[in-house]
Amino acid sequence: MSLTETNLLEVAKKQYFSKFGSYSNLLWALMVVQVLAVLSSLGGNGMSSTGGQGINLQITRYSSSLIVMCTMFWAIISGIICTTTAYKNLDFTYVSSRLSSDISSIGFLLTAGFAAGVMSSLSGVLLRVIIFFTVGSQSIALGYFFPPPQDLLTGILSTTLYVILMSAIGYFVGTLTQVSRGFVILLPLVFIIAVRLPGVGAEIINTFVKESSLLWFAVKVIAATAMLCCGAMLLSNRLEVRR
Repeated sequence: MSLTETNLLEVAKKQYFSKFGSYSNLLWALMVVQVLAVLSSLGGNGMSSTGGQGINLQITRYSSSLIVMCTMFWAIISGIICTTTAYKNLDFTYVSSRLSSDISSIGFLLTAGFAAGVMSSLSGVLLRVIIFFTVGSQSIALGYFFPPPQDLLTGILSTTLYVILMSAIGYFVGTLTQVSRGFVILLPLVFIIAVRLPGVGAEIINTFVKESSLLWFAVKVIAATAMLCCGAMLLSNRLEVRR
């Protein structure tokens, strides 16, 4: 079917908004994952003790890293799920093409990823508030407990970028597996080999993990996300031709 550019964007726009209803289970899953991660983090992620002269001091460390990791895992899985046949077929209630479906799906994932990143960072703040009222301020090292506003903002931006990148990776991987089921076996093998090869996997990971400049980190994530999304759309277009 041939669509003009205007109609393509209009159809993609309608599909984009409809996805928030059709894919609502993914949004509910996000909330459940984050609630469970917050509850799991209440026990702390590290404990040590020291003492002397009749004094025993026990230190419990709390971190929102579990919340962030669970959110990133949700983002990858959601990206893969959005490429499955069952979810793709929901788009064809409209007169559409695979391109408009991809555009709307990617738009949904980017929006959901942005919301998930913000919610993940704010869940970390919620965790601190819960600990403050349950443990008591007298037992907390308050000097390091509440982050400065600029640190909180940096954390929100970096977490959001990570989640969006994971969504794009999931969508690209999901599209690959739709092209050929052989990638289900091949991709994990490639990942393991890349990680184990000296300098290759670590260099790629460090490009994003160890970037000290938030601006350059954002540029890298945006560029990588754009390449992954464009690659997924090209592969999806080939899939449509083959079918």
